[in-house]
Amino acid sequence: MIKEQVVKKISKGLGLRRTEVSAVLDGFFQVVLEALKEDEKVEIRDFGIFHTKIRKGRYGRNINTMEEVWIDDRRMPVLKFSKRHRNL
Repeated sequence: MIKEQVVKKISKGLGLRRTEVSAVLDGFFQVVLEALKEDEKVEIRDFGIFHTKIRKGRYGRNINTMEEVWIDDRRMPVLKFSKRHRNL
């Protein structure tokens, strides 16, 4: 399901215009992304927790030259579902 389909479904269910639903959804995503950039957790009860995790650095390979290169540590966004939604 893509964003447009989600917006359409919510708009139909709540009786709101698609532009309003789309604006709320964009706002939600913006708030979550800003929080993750600041290394904060975003917890939505009965849904899950958005947070970041450090992925350790490792050696990788440049497929064009077959040269080994070091890939630095990086923060990865993670969504941990609540117990209620883990067994979909």
